[in-house]
Amino acid sequence: MGGNVFLHGAVGLDGHGDSLFSQYAEEGIDCTNVVRDDVNATGTALIIVDEQGENLIAVASGANTTVKPPSHQVPASVYLLQGEISP
Repeated sequence: MGGNVFLHGAVGLDGHGDSLFSQYAEEGIDCTNVVRDDVNATGTALIIVDEQGENLIAVASGANTTVKPPSHQVPASVYLLQGEISP
């Protein structure tokens, strides 16, 4: 779409984190503000649908629990933040 896209968050030093970084690079997303956490795994969620059609979501926040606000302003057209991060 021609905009500058930055992602802010954290992923673990694991296969899921590697896969995410690879996918983001292919899309041209700047991951300068994404921390690679060597203690916590990449966060994940399991989403299932019950018999009444309602979503049931179990979240393991993982590295997302370590995310801090950005220390500087980023000149972005779009700035993505990971969900399930601590306030």
